[in-house]
Amino acid sequence: MGRKQKRRAARRAKQPGRAAATTVDLAAGSRSRSVAPSSELINSVRPSTGGPRRRQVAAPKATDGSGAEAARDSGAAALDVDDGTPSRGPSALEVTRVGCEELRDADPQALGLSYTFRAPSSGAAGPVTVQFDGVHRSSTAGAPDTFTTHDVIDPVLPNAGPITLTHRVENIPSGEWDVTASIVAGPADLRRASSVTASGRTGYAPVVSAKAPGTRLGSWPGLVGLGAVVALGLQSALVLRSGLPMVAVLSTSLLACLVGLVGARVYYLVEHRDRPRTGPARWTGMCLQGFVLAAMATMIIGSVVGEVPVLAVLDLSAPALVIGAGIGRLGCWFGGCCAGRPTASRWGLWSSDRRLGMRRVPAQLIEASAAAGIGLAAATVAWSARPAPVGALFVATLAAYVLARQLVFPLRSLPRNTRYGRAAIIVASAVAVAVAGGLLVV
Repeated sequence: MGRKQKRRAARRAKQPGRAAATTVDLAAGSRSRSVAPSSELINSVRPSTGGPRRRQVAAPKATDGSGAEAARDSGAAALDVDDGTPSRGPSALEVTRVGCEELRDADPQALGLSYTFRAPSSGAAGPVTVQFDGVHRSSTAGAPDTFTTHDVIDPVLPNAGPITLTHRVENIPSGEWDVTASIVAGPADLRRASSVTASGRTGYAPVVSAKAPGTRLGSWPGLVGLGAVVALGLQSALVLRSGLPMVAVLSTSLLACLVGLVGARVYYLVEHRDRPRTGPARWTGMCLQGFVLAAMATMIIGSVVGEVPVLAVLDLSAPALVIGAGIGRLGCWFGGCCAGRPTASRWGLWSSDRRLGMRRVPAQLIEASAAAGIGLAAATVAWSARPAPVGALFVATLAAYVLARQLVFPLRSLPRNTRYGRAAIIVASAVAVAVAGGLLVV
């Protein structure tokens, strides 16, 4: 080495910035960490419990404190570095908790298990089978209480990010359980190191069946109720401006809301009559179509009985109905119903249908946005002037919303039961929008 090279090396060794770049501070409580530029990130394992992230990094080249490197090549053993930041890991298991003390031990009991893993980054879409093995805490060698159950996710899309499977186990003894979850069938890189354990107790089955990561218990009835309040308020403002009798219209609307709930339930049972209705599932399920049909029929009958112009009332009710439905769709998003199809696209949003939490097409949000736009446009027309001919605004508003719903249906994860009905409804609603909208403009 020449003199110039020696002097240049000595100057580099004395520079504090370069010395710091080749040191790693692993002292307790220290949060500083810098690794030599030649070190490479080997692996990243993030715990499931939201605790500190532990990362496997290649060991840096050791220094003597002055920046001079000791003999250590870049292929040295990895160090487990804790950077103290919470993160969601590639595999995790969580037991559903029932917070209400009064319901915790109520019958029937069930055990909710949420297993999270990260989808493979490459390969073809295919099924993944998860196995759950449970042992009751009070089990003895002579009389063990155990269970083994499987659940299949089909398909798992590559590069879809974190996926959470929520599985419920029923007809088991109540109390504390130790559970192990692992992937037993699927891509090899998922099966390796996929086994995780967790402990927890059973809970009230209807609550356990409704809770899952990514959902909010009570959000659906809360936001549907908020939508009804907003709809009644908007309708009242439009009715007051039009000069129609407020008391008669409002009382009919309140009755229509109650009858609409019954219609939504009946419509759901008829449309899903082939599905088993056992356990907590027997009390769940409503359809917006049933609500609209029952509520509109009640509004028509109530208006006739109260001697109020029927078509005028429907014109002023349509904007409120659509805006209220849009707010209720937000309850579907947070409650985990009407979920969108799984997608690996970056514009997909992570959401859950109470069984599978994954990146999905945000079908509920798309429909809510469409309802808000249609409702605001109709409300503007109703507020600006009395629509003529009477009834055209109701037909145009309802047909536009039906058309938007039919376009959103293919984005949902559950297929429709009809083969040709959707195409016929799209054509009919589009024609109705064109005709009624043309009458309003002329």
